[in-house]
Amino acid sequence: TDVTYINLGDISKGERVIVATLTANEDLFVSTDVGRHVRMNFDGAWTWGKILTYTSARVVSAQFYAAFPRDSRDVTKFAGNGTTSLFRLGAWSATTGWPGTVTFFEQRAVYAATALQPQTLWFSVTDDYENHQPTELDSTVVDSGGVTYTIAASEINTIQWLVSGQTLLVGTAAAEYQARAASTVNEPITARNLVVQRQTSVGSLPYQRPAFINSATLFIGASSNSLHEMSYNFEKDSFVSKDMTIFADHVLRDGGGAEEVVY
Repeated sequence: TDVTYINLGDISKGERVIVATLTANEDLFVSTDVGRHVRMNFDGAWTWGKILTYTSARVVSAQFYAAFPRDSRDVTKFAGNGTTSLFRLGAWSATTGWPGTVTFFEQRAVYAATALQPQTLWFSVTDDYENHQPTELDSTVVDSGGVTYTIAASEINTIQWLVSGQTLLVGTAAAEYQARAASTVNEPITARNLVVQRQTSVGSLPYQRPAFINSATLFIGASSNSLHEMSYNFEKDSFVSKDMTIFADHVLRDGGGAEEVVY
């Protein structure tokens, strides 16, 4: 943000523990931010930590897990004089909500859909499932780094499920997508090549885990009265979704609708 600044206040450094007071120049924090991550950039170098205590809407304390960057001309001072307008508060918290679905894909943990960001995907660092660091601390973007992607669509529809196959399939309340490398499905996803494309427009029942059977994904439609099979179609060069209950749609409709898929 360009309008809010954070200043480093009192800093105490014990054995492997750095605790600092953070002061914003306008209301920024809320009491439920305790436990929320914070990432700060000082003159191109990052440090990160977790909020420990809440004092007011402008003052919190945080424990940091990386050293604060120093001024290149005077190492006794912090870079940027200890003030920055380039920072990030963690996307997940009691304030913003927690992910509603998760899977593993290409050695990454993939989370999706919080209350504040219902159409966003978060890919962890490769082989480091609890780490979502988007860059190195020197701001370098690497292929194994964490990736955040928000689906651009004309309507906001919450991501309901994720299924890992040759590509990552994403089901929302109104459509189905695939996430893959833009170049070819044989390349791994990175921050530079991730593309998410709509495949079908069925929509899904929330709080379900589709069944991945052979090369097909079976999921319950948004109305709960239909079961759909999503699979790749070579002629169309895309995924298609077939209604598997079309010849006996009364079974689910008269039964009150489906609740989950079990295979």
